Amino acid sequence: MTASRITESRRRFVEYISLHPVATFTELRNALVLRKEKKKLIQPGMNLATLYRIIEAFKENRLIHEVEVQGERTIVLCQSIHGAEQSGVIIEICARCHSVHDSHFSPKAPVLESLTIQHLATCNACSR
Repeated sequence: MTASRITESRRRFVEYISLHPVATFTELRNALVLRKEKKKLIQPGMNLATLYRIIEAFKENRLIHEVEVQGERTIVLCQSIHGAEQSGVIIEICARCHSVHDSHFSPKAPVLESLTIQHLATCNACSR
């Protein structure tokens, strides 16, 4: 991240994504973004541009992934402790329960950027 200070907005984002490792952008917006109605504060929070910047910074540092699940922009907490060291990512999305899992690997050939592959599959929990 260009600025590595822990701001209140980043802290709130980390808290939320820790509790909800797979969250749609709508869920993040509803939970974290400042809301007013008729100039009256309904929910304190960050502005929408800040949320976009946080998501981009966390993606650049491979702390989260962004995929589309059922037409919805979805943020997935990186589950691998080696995510930053390995450049390939496989993201599996269960067609039945819509759970999302990631795994990381080192590609056999050099790549210029991270490779993200989405698979629609039945997860282990649904196969039982």
